[in-house]
Amino acid sequence: ASLLYSDAFLLGVRVLGQSLRERASAGTSARPLVALVTDNVSRRAERVLEADGWRVVRTALVANPNAKGSYPRRFFGMYSKLATFGLHAEGCARVMYLDGDTLAVGDPDAALRDCPGFCANLKHSDRFNGGVEVLTPGAAQHRMALEAVTTVRSYTGGDQGMINEVFSRMADAPLLGGEAFERQREAGTLPEQHGQRLARLPAGYNADVGLYILPGNRWAHAGGAEAVRVLHFTLGPLKPWDWWAGWISPPFAALGWREVRARLPPEPPRKGLAASLAAALGWCE
Repeated sequence: ASLLYSDAFLLGVRVLGQSLRERASAGTSARPLVALVTDNVSRRAERVLEADGWRVVRTALVANPNAKGSYPRRFFGMYSKLATFGLHAEGCARVMYLDGDTLAVGDPDAALRDCPGFCANLKHSDRFNGGVEVLTPGAAQHRMALEAVTTVRSYTGGDQGMINEVFSRMADAPLLGGEAFERQREAGTLPEQHGQRLARLPAGYNADVGLYILPGNRWAHAGGAEAVRVLHFTLGPLKPWDWWAGWISPPFAALGWREVRARLPPEPPRKGLAASLAAALGWCE
């Protein structure tokens, strides 16, 4: 699943979906791609995603409850991501959430299959990044997450800081697939919070481009490039759909995002007034 709370992020979500379709194995190609689309997003964006193969689920925009000025303006709708905990209503027994600035470069299905409840990748010794998460949805979990919006402080001014406080034991969780994980799972001693058993995702499921650049344009985590399943373009406001991103940081132009974009299917034709304006102004579809 992914989230679209502004038309400005439509291209990122489209490219993510294309990468997931291309990387899915035979056993996982039937898994639905669910796009959580907030009610302020245009109907055209919804039609584009549906034409790409996404199952669009409309959801209410959850406004950022933190004081204005305490978070980047682009975080205004990130709390809407908490709708993932309610996807049991769509028939989902487990959900892998991916931010719109991620790119699948391998099949990430093993994490979805093996996660015992809630899984994320630690980035700052004791804090996890919320851009890639695996979770088990349910009515109680969804209610808990929505209540936390107004009751749990966010140290980042966004949903990530809040959800880290909710699942504060993640730093104690074993690495998914590791020896400690297998031992604790068999013994029934995995850390648990809010009805979710916890495990840490390996770095390859949330491969931060910033951590590729810092060691000299190479992956320094266990397994290196071969272990990377999901790239995450988290270098401040710099995003791969910015035409100038590759000039400022060459890896943004070298890690495959542009090539996947080039393979996107064409957008459906515009309708009504938008089509007339496009024709009059010479816009390309």
